[in-house]
Amino acid sequence: MAIALFAGAKGVADVPLFPAPFDKVAHFTYYGIMAALLAHAAGNRRLWVPLVLVLLVGVADEWNQVSIAGRDASVWDWVADAVGAATFMLVYWVWARRRRIALNAG
Repeated sequence: MAIALFAGAKGVADVPLFPAPFDKVAHFTYYGIMAALLAHAAGNRRLWVPLVLVLLVGVADEWNQVSIAGRDASVWDWVADAVGAATFMLVYWVWARRRRIALNAG
């Protein structure tokens, strides 16, 4: 699963539909979705672990871009990754908490 996520992350900035600065929207969305999916897989336990994993994938992705001709690492791409991951993780946490409360009440 981690390999598939990393392979998908490699293509985010390469999509011609997202020219700068709109590529930040793609980074925000992709890493946010990745974080929410990993949080769901973690099952409401230790949600900081999926967040850290996603942030590390973002760092690895940016660092790896240096090896590709014509590409460079961008701290702003990573910031978009991190903000997206944190935002989606917060939304997931709120959703999961409300769902748990509703299930316990019913």
